[in-house]
Amino acid sequence: MIILAAKDTIDERYIYASKRRSEKMKQILPSVNVTLKPIRRTGMIADPMTADEVSSIELRE
Repeated sequence: MIILAAKDTIDERYIYASKRRSEKMKQILPSVNVTLKPIRRTGMIADPMTADEVSSIELRE
């Protein structure tokens, strides 16, 4: 990726701030990966509402 910024402008500040946030994220990421646990799927299939059920709710409102 290439980012163009004019010297001695606010663009430089944005680049430095972005680099600092990126480095901070790289430092934090390994600890986050350790603390998060994978999601276990139950295999349960969703039971969507029928058109009649949706209509009855809409009529109540």
